Amino acid sequence: MTDIPIELFAIFVAIPIAIIGIGLFIRLGALVAVGGMLLIVVGLLTDVLIMGKIPESSTSSGSTTTYVMVDNLFIFTEWHKIVMLLMGVFIMLISPAVRRD
Repeated sequence: MTDIPIELFAIFVAIPIAIIGIGLFIRLGALVAVGGMLLIVVGLLTDVLIMGKIPESSTSSGSTTTYVMVDNLFIFTEWHKIVMLLMGVFIMLISPAVRRD
């Protein structure tokens, strides 16, 4: 999962958030912890986000313009990974506080 489109990354982040929301709603701490773990895994495995295509160069011939499109890459650096991992860890740490009483 090193080079993935931003849309797929959003889905991979939305799934743990949905699991965390369900865990908070039904007050099941294990689901919250699993959601935090999945968030950590997504953060660790992501290296480059493909943000779409941008024009690199263009050539004009008469009334026709031809563009050479390249991927617009966003490098998921160490700082981005650290922030995402810390979010997952904090979510996992709140999981014992979510319990049925």
